[in-house]
Amino acid sequence: MQPGMTAPASEPITHGQIFKRHRGPISGTFALLGLENILQVAEPFVLGLAIDALLQQNWRGFLILCAVEAAILIVGVLRRIYDTRVYAKVYAEVGGRVVEAEQADGAPMTKVSARATLVKEVVDFFEHDLPLAASSVIGVVGALGMILVLNGRVFLAALAAAAATLMVFALAGKRITRLNARLNDELEQQISVFETRRASLRRGHFLRLARARIKLSDFESFNFGLTYAFLIAAILYGLFDSVVRQDASLGTIFALVTYLSQFADGVVTLPITYQQLLRTLEITKRIGAGPAKDAG
Repeated sequence: MQPGMTAPASEPITHGQIFKRHRGPISGTFALLGLENILQVAEPFVLGLAIDALLQQNWRGFLILCAVEAAILIVGVLRRIYDTRVYAKVYAEVGGRVVEAEQADGAPMTKVSARATLVKEVVDFFEHDLPLAASSVIGVVGALGMILVLNGRVFLAALAAAAATLMVFALAGKRITRLNARLNDELEQQISVFETRRASLRRGHFLRLARARIKLSDFESFNFGLTYAFLIAAILYGLFDSVVRQDASLGTIFALVTYLSQFADGVVTLPITYQQLLRTLEITKRIGAGPAKDAG
């Protein structure tokens, strides 16, 4: 074991603990992510200016747009290259600690293998889900700010849609956690079931997995449909208000509708990340419980 590594008994695997141990590299990934998203927030506004400028035979707005697009491309490529290297090292360290601690506590190899797989989901949360959430937050806040500048009435409609979405998923949190716990319970039994070599047990295991995943997917789909209805209403109202009531320029209408779409994409993404956060919290709680406390 490398210096500084300790078992979960003295240093449990949690989201905060993972960030603390790898603060520098993870902060670097989010710095690049922030820069990339700031540029993306500016993109629709610059595009709207470029459209209006080109209609007047002015190329300055178009050149600014080209510079912004080039910056988004360069930063995006560099961030993805860096992210892969950072989180590959994080999983190697965290996964090694989980396996060593489970073996030290006398856990059967089936459970050690299952938990090594589950903890990969926690690291993936940092690599994929958390950056997606950060991008969404920046996108939603930036889009709302630009919508406020372009049309105050549409801003209020978008804000109401966001509030309704937050309420839906705040109420759904406990049920999402329960459904994930059932799925993880079954996943931890998988290798044990395979070792029996009994077809009936194997079929039962896969049927229970399927039922758990279907229940979770159905509930998430229902929540998605409900929240997306709020967002569609905000987008349609924004288009109506800009064209009929405000009589805005073509570039302004384009920018507003683009920001509304960006806002909707961000709001839809945040609940998905929230669901994955609940799932990984259940995993870290399960790992921290130790073999002696496991059910089954």
